[in-house]
Amino acid sequence: MHARRWGAPSAVAIALGALGIATGGADGIEPLREGLELTRRCGAAALAKRAYDELQASGERVCRYTPIGVESLTPSERRVAELAATGLTNLAAVYDKLGIHARHQLPDELREPAEAAVTAR
Repeated sequence: MHARRWGAPSAVAIALGALGIATGGADGIEPLREGLELTRRCGAAALAKRAYDELQASGERVCRYTPIGVESLTPSERRVAELAATGLTNLAAVYDKLGIHARHQLPDELREPAEAAVTAR
C-alpha cells in the first residue's frame, strides 16, 4: 500500500477498512481487525467506530473501539502510570502518613478538612 510507505496511519486504516469490506467474508476480517487496531492507536475514533461496526456486523467478537496508548491517558492516569513505572507498587508510605492500613480508608482521609469536620458532627 502506498499509504504505508508514506507513513500515513489514518490513510492506512481507511484502506484496510475498505479492503476488508470489499473482500468480505472471513478473508475480510483480518484487514478490518488491523484497521481497527491502527485507528485506536491513532485516536481516530470515527474510523475506529466504522471498523468496529463492520466487525460486529460480521459476527466477530471485537474489543472496544476507543483510543488506546499513552496519548489516551488523562494527566492523572499518566502520573500514576509514571509512578508505577518507577517502582512504586504500593501505598505503604501514604498509608503510614495518613495513619491508615487499607485502601478503603483513603476516601475518608482525603476529604477536605472542613468537609470532614462537618461530617464528624
